[in-house]
Amino acid sequence: MSIDAIKVGWFLAARQITRGSAWSTILIGAIMTLTFLNVVVVRGVLLGLPEGAITLYERQYAGQVIVTPLSSNRSIERSASVRAIIADTPGFVAMSERLSVGGSVEANYDRPRRGSELPDRVVADIAGIDAEAEQRITQLASYVVEGEYLAEGDRTGILIGSQLIDRYTFGPIVSNALEDVYPGSRVLVTLGENTREFTVRGIITSKVGEVDRRVYIDRTTMRGMLARTDGNVDEIAIKLVPGSDPSRFATALVSAGVGELAVVQTARESLGQFIDDIVATFDILSVLIGAIGLMVAAITIFIVIFINALSRSRQIGILKGIGISEFAIQCSYLFLSVFYAASGIVVGWLVVTFAIAPYLDQNPIDFPFSDGVLSVTTGDMLASASLIVVATVIAGFIPARRIIAKNTIAAILGR
Repeated sequence: MSIDAIKVGWFLAARQITRGSAWSTILIGAIMTLTFLNVVVVRGVLLGLPEGAITLYERQYAGQVIVTPLSSNRSIERSASVRAIIADTPGFVAMSERLSVGGSVEANYDRPRRGSELPDRVVADIAGIDAEAEQRITQLASYVVEGEYLAEGDRTGILIGSQLIDRYTFGPIVSNALEDVYPGSRVLVTLGENTREFTVRGIITSKVGEVDRRVYIDRTTMRGMLARTDGNVDEIAIKLVPGSDPSRFATALVSAGVGELAVVQTARESLGQFIDDIVATFDILSVLIGAIGLMVAAITIFIVIFINALSRSRQIGILKGIGISEFAIQCSYLFLSVFYAASGIVVGWLVVTFAIAPYLDQNPIDFPFSDGVLSVTTGDMLASASLIVVATVIAGFIPARRIIAKNTIAAILGR
């Protein structure tokens, strides 16, 4: 092994590339580009699915940080004090304070029922909101697909999540969804022993189940129905200054004493272990799919180098006969493998950075439960590029070594 041998190997590889078939080089480079895209983009999209779901959950429901009651309490104790601490914590922008109680909604109650026909009723989470505050946090009005959003101070209006309406549900997800409910329909809302008639203002649909399974009414009206005079609330969704660290904000609230009165969590933490399990599952799937892509690339390089070396076995014998070392010839094929891999990686990297990633940022993939984005970092692409280079070098080394190791006289004579 010497520097001169490496230089000779580099020269031989360069000659093969410049004097070889341009179409063959382009085709192999395209295969390596697709391999890189397969490893990087497929993994990025798979991991982007749960990340997109988390982002939607944060944007449409929980805010960056959400405060909920302790397990031993029905509501957030001393909500006024909690509210003041939140407002004074650096990074705070806005909050939405909600009441949240299980209840029922009944439609078509004035329609005659036949025999043993059950009332058209569903059990749901009834949320009492301040319409303007909720709009600042979740832009709830943008998810109204029929009718209109609640007006501030609307004491008789109601918004119903689409998963509680029969025409928006399919299969056994909600077996007793409300029938024939449209904006303008009248429904009965029951909270405990208190029942009140409301007019449906709008139907809400989003990609967050917690939103689509809820019913929204004015918070003051709901407080009256529950006869609650304590001033406490059941949820506080908090919006932060863009770029703020939700974990740091949550920690600051706990340190200020909110942790003794309520549960403080980031949006991701409030989703629990389930979302972490989903991320881990998709990570495993992406590794398996990437491994298949690497195998395809390695086999492709193996075949290309094997055919190249086999067809040039006489030239290889002549090179060995005039004193070119086996190591130099082997280096030429290693450089050839690296060239194919590197050219595919460079093109693939440019495609991901300047085409795919920007496009998906502006046009997320419309999955039923998430807006699919590309979750990929520079470190991910470097790791994938390294794996491709290693796989192609190994795949190129094996066939080249076998051909080069042939007897020099037999190789020259073509035996």
